[in-house]
Amino acid sequence: MLSSLHEILVELLRRSPGLLRHYLGDRLPPLADEGLTFDTDHNRGSNVIEVGKDLVLKVVDRTGNLLCALVIEVQLARDDAKARTWALYAAWAHYRLRCPVHVVVLALDRTVAEWAAGPFCIGDMTLRPWVIGPEQIEPITSVDEARKSIELAFISGMAHRDSPIAADVGRALWRALASKEHEHGDLIWDIYISFIDTELRRTIEMELSNWKPQSDWGRRLYEEGQQDGEARGEARALLTILETRGMGLTNEQIERVESCRDVGRLDAWLRRAATATTATEIFDGA
Repeated sequence: MLSSLHEILVELLRRSPGLLRHYLGDRLPPLADEGLTFDTDHNRGSNVIEVGKDLVLKVVDRTGNLLCALVIEVQLARDDAKARTWALYAAWAHYRLRCPVHVVVLALDRTVAEWAAGPFCIGDMTLRPWVIGPEQIEPITSVDEARKSIELAFISGMAHRDSPIAADVGRALWRALASKEHEHGDLIWDIYISFIDTELRRTIEMELSNWKPQSDWGRRLYEEGQQDGEARGEARALLTILETRGMGLTNEQIERVESCRDVGRLDAWLRRAATATTATEIFDGA
């Protein structure tokens, strides 16, 4: 599931690079000019080593001059190896594009954001990424503001997904998506509702009583959740029946039942449990 959140965030930054001006325009001088354009750098690697960064954007001023390049990384968890790879990405972009390069990290978790800010010392080099974290991401709870930028509203909700404010962001995002068509609208909402705090998700789902996942990703996740819930119910029923009948199970057999997610197999075990005299009769041949 984490990869889906990572991928949609990279895609949103790719298609709406102006988001970076919103978050960094008052901190990173090259992004202060409103007349900027952003071009995606599609070169993914070298002949010597794979350079698989998330996204590189070339920042061009209103006269067409290349001001700098931004190596964009979406970081959802701490990864100490990134201190080496981020420096490599920046050096490779600088070598090819011959312009200043800045590493920008979008980190939705406060702890990850603090770590990603560095500094990372690499011999004579010191890398200090420009971090966009929860402290820089203001919650968007107004429907009008969410309509102006679905992307900003979504990112704000993800950055504060464990806070009560995420429910207000979700309501604004839902209404904005209902009134404004977005290429990735269904996926954005399905990911949003899947990643926020569990209790907040239940609150919003109760308000949207007829809601069902709309994206392929959301439907697949929903169906897997439904199947998982059914399997857990079957497993509990089987263990209850065996306990009621006084049929002792080994720890291994209990683990086998609790970890099973094959509803058909669990149903077969349940049927055997009604007449079996030993646990071996239930599980043998299954």
